[in-house]
Amino acid sequence: MATHFEVFDKLRDLGRSLDKISSTLPGDGDAEDTNKARACLQLKALLSEAKDFKEETNKGIADAKSRHNLDSVLALCEKQACKIREDIENLEDHLAKYGYKKPSGAIKVLN
Repeated sequence: MATHFEVFDKLRDLGRSLDKISSTLPGDGDAEDTNKARACLQLKALLSEAKDFKEETNKGIADAKSRHNLDSVLALCEKQACKIREDIENLEDHLAKYGYKKPSGAIKVLN
C-alpha cells in the first residue's frame, strides 16, 4: 500500500501533467471554450488517476485481509504463548538453583 509520501508524489506528478496538458491547448478562440477544454482534460486525467489509485488501494486491502485472517492470528498467539511458557519454565529452572520455589499451581497448557 502506498505511503502518504508516495500519494503526495503522485498528486504532484498529476498536477504537473495537468499543467503541461492545459498549456498545450490552443490559445485562439473563445476563452470560455478553452477553459472548458482545460477543465475537461483535467477531470479526465484526475478521474483516471483516481481509478488507478482506487484499484491499487483495494488490492492492498484485499492482500492485507488475506494475510491476516482470524485463524492465522490465533495460531500466532498460540505459538507466542508456548514460547512465553517455555521462557518462564527456563527462568524458573534457573532461579531454582538459587533457592526459588516453583508455585504449586501449574500454568495451564494451551492446546
